[in-house]
Amino acid sequence: MPDGEPRPLLAELTKPGLPPSVFSWFPDNRHIVVNRSEGTTPGQHLWVADTKDESLQPLTVTAGNETEPSVSPDGRTIAFVRYETDFDLVEVPLDGGAFRPFLNSSRDEFDPAVSPANSQFAMVTNRTGTLQIWLQNLEGYSQQPLVTEGAFGGARSLAMGSLAFSRDGTKLAFQRASTASESTGVSGSRIWIMSVAGGTPVPIVGQETYQDGPTWSPDGEWIAYLSGEGDDLALRKTQIGSQAAPITLLNNVPPFLTRPQWSPKGDWILCETSEGLTKVAADGSSKKVLAEIGWFAFAWDDDNHRIYGLRKTDDEHHFMFVELDAETGRERVLNPNLGAVPQGLQPIRGLARLHGRGFITSIANVRSDIYFIENFRFPPDVWERFWRLPGAGTR
Repeated sequence: MPDGEPRPLLAELTKPGLPPSVFSWFPDNRHIVVNRSEGTTPGQHLWVADTKDESLQPLTVTAGNETEPSVSPDGRTIAFVRYETDFDLVEVPLDGGAFRPFLNSSRDEFDPAVSPANSQFAMVTNRTGTLQIWLQNLEGYSQQPLVTEGAFGGARSLAMGSLAFSRDGTKLAFQRASTASESTGVSGSRIWIMSVAGGTPVPIVGQETYQDGPTWSPDGEWIAYLSGEGDDLALRKTQIGSQAAPITLLNNVPPFLTRPQWSPKGDWILCETSEGLTKVAADGSSKKVLAEIGWFAFAWDDDNHRIYGLRKTDDEHHFMFVELDAETGRERVLNPNLGAVPQGLQPIRGLARLHGRGFITSIANVRSDIYFIENFRFPPDVWERFWRLPGAGTR
């Protein structure tokens, strides 16, 4: 200051696809406390980062989430928000009525995907204490796990979601995040393919450390997805079973946008970009912006002519259910207010068409409180512990 050169810091906190970090300085002008979503347990937790040597040390390791840290002027007290979410599945009717409970429990159920071939649907749940993918039929009498931690050497998943059935209903694509390669040899946020009949999930090709949002082509030959390398996020597609490099369809896609959706006829891929809700040609040759940005989830109708979606209202605090003309982008509001937007990074996840009915999605119920860590002290340096100098260990 005032004319120093800027330099990048703590690259581990700014990888593509990670939630934005919120931090607060300690009075030594060197350390910060920051929220981070990568660690030994799922969720966001507090870490202490050294801006000089760029080391990171965990401060909280819980079953919940901790964020929004604020350090007191003397550095001895840290205030933060601790929140817990409970995702439930709800049905959104096409007649514009209020959403109805579909599957509720004290555990999470989110990112639903309905099989095109039968009455099964898949979802992510933590009903056993870890993130798993379960299959269930719409009648409710058949429930079974499809993807568990056993498929990854018993290691816990830090994140799991973005479920997508192939059009014949035989395969399920999903995203899983981990910090270590474990027995699979694959780390980061990657897309996997699992046979609905069982077996071992297989990762798609590509060397990116961030992959998310898979969507199948109608013929089941391709998967389009969001992909990150460094600071670049792009819409790409890869051919199933091929070892060829993925094909980039659109560059400079911002992070934290709604997952892409391949059209029923296979000619377009719907993707949210910085310009808004955009149709991208399946061969990458053209694109067309249909609506403004601000979508939680969207899905094609079976006729390829309409798009349904959940998006924010003008006040930014509520969300509505709308229908778009897939050619002109003309909007028809089906329900102008489905309720307040829950506080969270991904408060509404997934939108899947029910056979002969409306859609199902997952909505978070969030509870949060402010907590304090009091009498905080950095561990003493080695030389301070050895010599026990006056004041040692009181930084």
